[in-house]
Amino acid sequence: MIVSLTRRRRHGALLLAVVSIFLTWASQTHANAADVDANPMGSRHVTKLSLPGIFSDNMVLQQNRATVWGTGEPWAVVTVAIGPVTATAKADASGTWRTDLKNLKAPGPYAMVVTDGSSTLSFKNVAVGQVWLIAGSSRVDMPFSTIAPTNAATPTATHGDIRFFAISPLSAYQPATTTSSAWQTDPSPASGKVSALAVLFARSLATRVGVPIGIIQASKANAPAEAFVPIEGLSSDDTLSPLISWYDRNRPSTRITDPAAADFATRLPAGLWNGMIAPVVPYALSGVVWSHGDENMLRAAQYRTLFAALIKSWRKSWGAPAMPFVFVQSPAFGTGSDSPADSQLAELRDAQNSVLALPSTLMEVSLDLFTDPKAAAVDNQTLADRLSKGASFATTAEKIEYMGPVYKSLKVENGAIRIKFDHADSGLAITEGDLLRTFQIAGPDRQWRWADARIEAKDVIVSLHEVPTPVAVRYAWADNWPVAPPPANLANRAGFPAGTFRTDAWPILTDGIVAGGNGYPTEKTRGYAR
Repeated sequence: MIVSLTRRRRHGALLLAVVSIFLTWASQTHANAADVDANPMGSRHVTKLSLPGIFSDNMVLQQNRATVWGTGEPWAVVTVAIGPVTATAKADASGTWRTDLKNLKAPGPYAMVVTDGSSTLSFKNVAVGQVWLIAGSSRVDMPFSTIAPTNAATPTATHGDIRFFAISPLSAYQPATTTSSAWQTDPSPASGKVSALAVLFARSLATRVGVPIGIIQASKANAPAEAFVPIEGLSSDDTLSPLISWYDRNRPSTRITDPAAADFATRLPAGLWNGMIAPVVPYALSGVVWSHGDENMLRAAQYRTLFAALIKSWRKSWGAPAMPFVFVQSPAFGTGSDSPADSQLAELRDAQNSVLALPSTLMEVSLDLFTDPKAAAVDNQTLADRLSKGASFATTAEKIEYMGPVYKSLKVENGAIRIKFDHADSGLAITEGDLLRTFQIAGPDRQWRWADARIEAKDVIVSLHEVPTPVAVRYAWADNWPVAPPPANLANRAGFPAGTFRTDAWPILTDGIVAGGNGYPTEKTRGYAR
């Protein structure tokens, strides 16, 4: 009898609890019925308004146009105000929103206020000017702290308003949406993050264009180019897709925290795009500065396609088909030779030349600046000045020469070859000595010999008595030379040197190599024959 009563009491209590829960649910449902009807998704989840990490105090926004995006409550109307300029956007079902602000005027500073009616985000000391993404590998990765003390001690304030956003190196399997970095206005010389080349480029450009300069730095030492290309840009090309399968076959079995595995992770196709570049797309840019290539030297022939794919995919991602790319042709380093010889590094420089066929690409030569990968600050300063002239030409009305002579065409005449150049309107010059050096010539036997060369107005005439029927010319075709600085000495009268080039399309050392290198096994295209 006692057991039966106890069970009845328990059942009664349980019934009361169920009824109470039902009444509470019904009351809440009725109270929120209007909210459910107003929201097509039927969701009452509120997401806090947020922006990616690229937006912070002290940021620089691109003058005339800027893109601001983020997340918040689904279907919310978001307003962005920067000084007198205002724009609105409506979030989609996932809460994602984006808006473009036009007619932003330099220099500021401004406050930027973002609100959706229930949440507000404010950013202070926002400048408006030119924003450049400087990306690449070891030479970009060289920190500001390594440059000469006289340069390191110079306050950035004396060079104009320049600011830096150094992205922490990260390789990822999927595109990231944000980064934990923040804008800084005056990098300390002791900082290990901000690039020396980036600082010197920003200083030089600021004096040329007269507006605030924002630098977004995305660099990783020893990283191959394919790590910076979106996976779509690799998988859609038969020349590049082997990079993906090669990585999967050679991936270390150890955890990523193991040094060897971590080094290999740097080689992940699209990995650095996912971890470093994707989080800042579509932040509006003036253009891109790219210094890279040596890590792909053993696959130089492939670099023609790979570098072009990188440029095209970045422009597509930003929705800017003519976004300027100012890039560095790789320097001379390593061992040299007194005789004409095959050169993987020369093949790489030649591959870099090839992307000049794409619109809005500009190449700055560094052949005369480096004798090893760890160059002194004076070399970085000269390279930064060259890059800034290219950047200024690409984005302003400044009428200047900004590149060295670039091979255009040849004509065989009277046992010699006449070479014509672009970027030689001011004429050609010899930078050191009385005679042109490092020109090679070959006849039908394809045997290369040092040649005699002389300037004739805007052309170079190349010949050799022992080659009566010449068919091809090469210039500065070597990894390095036994003497420093490198003896290549052709330039235009504006002072820009010519880079490595060739007039032939004969087979080269790196033909058919489609994966590997830099200490890892290489892989050739199956059935390839030189």
